[in-house]
Amino acid sequence: AVATAALREAQNARSVTDAVGTALRAPVQVLSAAEEARLVFQAIRGRVELGGAPTLGLDLGGGNLSVVVGSSDGLQLVRTLRAGVARLHTQLALEGSLDADALRQLRLRVRELLEPHLDAIGAFGATRWVGVGGTVRAVARILAARRRGAHADTRGFFVERPELAALGRELAGLTTTERERLV
Repeated sequence: AVATAALREAQNARSVTDAVGTALRAPVQVLSAAEEARLVFQAIRGRVELGGAPTLGLDLGGGNLSVVVGSSDGLQLVRTLRAGVARLHTQLALEGSLDADALRQLRLRVRELLEPHLDAIGAFGATRWVGVGGTVRAVARILAARRRGAHADTRGFFVERPELAALGRELAGLTTTERERLV
């Protein structure tokens, strides 16, 4: 059993991991941010034929955004940013539907978090992006259901930027409850 950002940052991480480990009858390992990102890359490499060209991998979770760049030759860059969906929601006190001001605040915060890393990430010239994790799967499920029906497979799902942007605009206008119903 492994734990990620939520327990890595929790003040009571030790007591929680001990309790969970006891219940599971197995130790719980709390992964470092770098190890978590490395495993993200391994998962991508195990599911997608990367070839020699650099690929940008993104794992958007509740607490963090893991950014990796690699190819079939291996991992070349790892960044873990405190830019997870739940964290940003809490930091910016985002409630219900997001008006223009809330969206502006969100964009500025994400840009602020990404800016120091963009040159390093861009230096590899990745032209393919692969998203993984719960948030990415939720978005893929919504889009797949619209394209192919309610129980469409999301593995290998390809989304172009305009379609993703349109969904983002739609989701911003919904309440939290309405967004949750879509998934």
